Amino acid sequence: MGKKEKKGKKKVKKERVFRKIALKKKKRKWFPVFSDKEFAGIQIGELLAPSFNDLIGRVIKINLAGVVGQSRRQSVRVKFRVKEVKEEKPICEVIGYELVEGFIKRAVRKGKSKINITMYLKSKDNVDIVIKVLIITRNKIQGNVSKDIGIKTREFFIEKTKKFNCEDIIKGLLNEELNKEFKKVINKVYPVSVAKIRFFSRK
Repeated sequence: MGKKEKKGKKKVKKERVFRKIALKKKKRKWFPVFSDKEFAGIQIGELLAPSFNDLIGRVIKINLAGVVGQSRRQSVRVKFRVKEVKEEKPICEVIGYELVEGFIKRAVRKGKSKINITMYLKSKDNVDIVIKVLIITRNKIQGNVSKDIGIKTREFFIEKTKKFNCEDIIKGLLNEELNKEFKKVINKVYPVSVAKIRFFSRK
């Protein structure tokens, strides 16, 4: 087979591939996706896909203010994953939570100390969880105070994850109760202006 003939066949194959890709793109359409019980099954957004089956496992990030209709929650993004399709209705579960960078930058000020702590834990129902917390003290602190805050932080979240299922932890995170309780605990060690979960992820 000559070189020209080989090149010709390769060109034909490439054209077929491009046509298939173009055809597939044309067939894609927007599907509304819905929350699970965490947000009472409301529509949270739309995803582009060829079919309902192609939506399973897809991930979408939404600003929490847009989901709950509260502007004060603009500092939080929630990550959803499509877990199933019920009666042509894609249902999403919460798999992640994070503070937006703008909030963190605004919270950090001169004359304060910032502490970041990362923990790899398991919930009561044996789900792998990653929790990263942000703590900002009202004044500059010494190393021994930072150490005490770290110990108390780990004790708090180890206790919570042993006691509660992943679903309950997510609920406490979304309604802010977990952050409020955490801040109260840390304030007993040293006064803080911020004590929040800045990142949460579940397997």
